Amino acid sequence: MIKYNSLSYEELKQRLANAEAELQALREGRTGAIIGEHETLVVRLAETEQREVHIKQVLLTIRKVNQLIVYENDPRCLIEQACAALTETMGYFNAWIALLDAEGKAVVDTVASGFDGGFEVLRERLGRGEFTACMKRALECNETIIVDNPNVQCSDCPLSAEYAGRSGLSRRLAFDGKTYGFLSVSVPGEYAHNAEEQNLFDELADDLAFALYKIEAAARLRENERRYREIFEGSRDGFVMVDAVGRILDANQAYCEMLGNSLEELRELPNFYSITPER
Repeated sequence: MIKYNSLSYEELKQRLANAEAELQALREGRTGAIIGEHETLVVRLAETEQREVHIKQVLLTIRKVNQLIVYENDPRCLIEQACAALTETMGYFNAWIALLDAEGKAVVDTVASGFDGGFEVLRERLGRGEFTACMKRALECNETIIVDNPNVQCSDCPLSAEYAGRSGLSRRLAFDGKTYGFLSVSVPGEYAHNAEEQNLFDELADDLAFALYKIEAAARLRENERRYREIFEGSRDGFVMVDAVGRILDANQAYCEMLGNSLEELRELPNFYSITPER
């Protein structure tokens, strides 16, 4: 227990100045400047500061992915930009994403960032249906898979050496009961089991899964609209669409021919119910 009353004001002031100088030395990379009884405290302060920086970087990544959700309508472009964002912010050292087919069994597309070309061997294996161990585990559950030491736990994975002593986090990308793909990133080993780290990674995976779901839903809607338009326009029967007060919103060619008017002319008429087709 420190007896503060045994120290003079000048002594306390000097200790504080020394601690601040040591922390600044750590920030500037001058680790050799850490000396004396304050070393443990200064190291902890530096580790906390580094941790806060990392969390901010991950949050920035999530923000960028959320921005992609708003405007991106192509799954390939989505995962390319998302994967790049994962490493550009320095939130993660490297990352890769695999998209699966409609049955969730075969890889149809992959992207990677931070591997400097070392991902090609794995890409070929995935194309042949050879999933990594972490990928198999992640696709079988709805939780984050942690690989503390890829070199040991995933020695047969072509990416194990790429993790350079870091840990891996992996999770399936699933939304509304459907699995769209798989996400894997690397983080410092000391962060891998941190609850906040895992929660942020889960949020990131959920956001990506929702984005893929949104893109698929939009594509289905466009396809349904295309089919409806084909039926609507191609029918020999007359079809017309009106609003609540009877104004014509749309009509097919057969209906226009029945009345002897163009669609533009029909839309200018005051009320559908007063129209009598020409005989």
